[in-house]
Amino acid sequence: MARESQETTVKRWQDRIATARKWRDRKAQDYGWERFISEYKGNYDVFLGSGENKFKAPPINQVFAMVQTDISYLYFRDPYITLRPTKAATAKGAAILEAAINYYWRTLKQKEEIESQLIDADLVGHAWNKDGYYVQGQEEGMYSMKVSWRDVIFNVGSRRPPYDTMWLAHRIIKPLDTVKKMYPGTSDLRGSTHPHMEEGDIRDSVFKDDIDFCVLWEIWDVQKRETCLIAEGLNSYLKKPTKWPDYYKTLPFNLLWWYENPDEPYPMGTIAPVEPQILEEIKLFAQALNHVKRFNRQMLYKGNLMTEAEQDKFEQGNDGAMIKVETQGSIQDATKMVDYGPLPVDIYLLLDRIRQLKNTTSGQPEFAQGGQTKTATRTLGELEGMAEGAKTRIGKRVDRLETHIENIAKNMVGHIQANFDVKKLVKITGFSEPYLIENLGDAYDENTKTVLFDKNDVQGEYEVEVRAGSTIPLTREGRMAMLREALELMMKTNGPIPEVVKVIVSEYLKDLQLPQIKEAFDMEQIRNAEVAQLKSGELSVDAAKTAAETQKRQAQARQINLESALMESQLQMPTKLMGEHEMGIVPQEQQSEPMGGLQ
Repeated sequence: MARESQETTVKRWQDRIATARKWRDRKAQDYGWERFISEYKGNYDVFLGSGENKFKAPPINQVFAMVQTDISYLYFRDPYITLRPTKAATAKGAAILEAAINYYWRTLKQKEEIESQLIDADLVGHAWNKDGYYVQGQEEGMYSMKVSWRDVIFNVGSRRPPYDTMWLAHRIIKPLDTVKKMYPGTSDLRGSTHPHMEEGDIRDSVFKDDIDFCVLWEIWDVQKRETCLIAEGLNSYLKKPTKWPDYYKTLPFNLLWWYENPDEPYPMGTIAPVEPQILEEIKLFAQALNHVKRFNRQMLYKGNLMTEAEQDKFEQGNDGAMIKVETQGSIQDATKMVDYGPLPVDIYLLLDRIRQLKNTTSGQPEFAQGGQTKTATRTLGELEGMAEGAKTRIGKRVDRLETHIENIAKNMVGHIQANFDVKKLVKITGFSEPYLIENLGDAYDENTKTVLFDKNDVQGEYEVEVRAGSTIPLTREGRMAMLREALELMMKTNGPIPEVVKVIVSEYLKDLQLPQIKEAFDMEQIRNAEVAQLKSGELSVDAAKTAAETQKRQAQARQINLESALMESQLQMPTKLMGEHEMGIVPQEQQSEPMGGLQ
């Protein structure tokens, strides 16, 4: 088979993209993605009546409330990402990479990216994240960002994107002038208006060249493991196909989704199942409002009571208007407000039933959204059951989100391993010094607070995991319970504290986000270990002096005291553990990751 010309190959890609895009747009229309996005903004196409009496129902923006509730439940804090060495990897490499990943997660502002992806996942049913490593002139670095669902196309026939896709294309929109400067030989390239612009905006624009854009497609060919770049309207490559880096195990695109559609590539979001109940609730509420407004402003009056001019004054309702009436006797005998029946009680029952159906389908009761749940007919046990049920439904999505974060972090590990320079000096901040000494050994310099490591130190395979629940809020009650359990474990232990208890207490203190207490505990364990070794004769006299001097210097620098740390954190503890007076807990505003980051 003769090899295709470049022009034919580019045309083939353009045809593939056009076909897949039509297929995607048809799915978007069938599933109502654009409608859900419009409803999130408060635009509901719900009308009552017909003909001249047709009017738009006032919206109840339940879609916005549900999406924002999901965000607060699922991603309240940055995650704590851990690494465990597996094949051809070391504990030192895991410690270095763990610090780097958590550092990059903050500096790349992944929290904002993930929150934006959560909105897409709720409304559209799926959200894309793209990561990579760029080199532009003297600048280079890693990136990880949300990509709009409108800008990602893959081959027709895929069922589990991105895992079974044969190719995937990412749409990139740039000004035409910028494209011509970046890619020589494109002087004949013609641009078009931005896809998001409307006809009115284009018509009213004076400088048409300012709205001249070029649509690019970055194509990832999975079968050939090649990447190329083409432009709409150009039958040649902007960037010819190049091989992926060897460390790219999969596509640099990760998909966040909640509910799978059987045999469909596009999952379902949280809004699609409950939209019918939301619209019916709006209709019933609009009927109630219309009943109150219409039935309280109609009046009967005798004929010839007012002229047309006086009737206009009356209908306008202007303050201070003088309305002349022609009547004999009392004005009350000539006019009467219309008495209509009360609002049918059935409408209240229907509203309650619809809300129950909506809560059952969505797994979000009113109290989850900051509202109130009726308690007149519910026992405390029923309300607690509702709360536990909501946690279970949320917990499933939390697990999906943690898996999504782990997939992104795995790609980050690959970028770091491939692009870190040999003998690069890294300064780790926010790190507990005893942890550095324990995990990095001679690679950590106590005086300069730096870590000098070789590129080979971070090679190998690592298991990436998000600490369970690290993205969700840690409540005041949760902090109290965790610290109480940790202290009770230590108080019940007679003699030396078992290693398992030390590990449990250390994990509790990590999750409590109280670095002073965690560091004091770690130093206490190091000191106890040194004393035990000294008593057993395992440490020489000189080593003991050196350890004591190091310990003294560290204590003077930090001036850490467990009791003062507890007081500053205002942790409320039981009397039997803390003394005669109780102390309250005030969680720290900022999360402090034990592993810190890299600069």
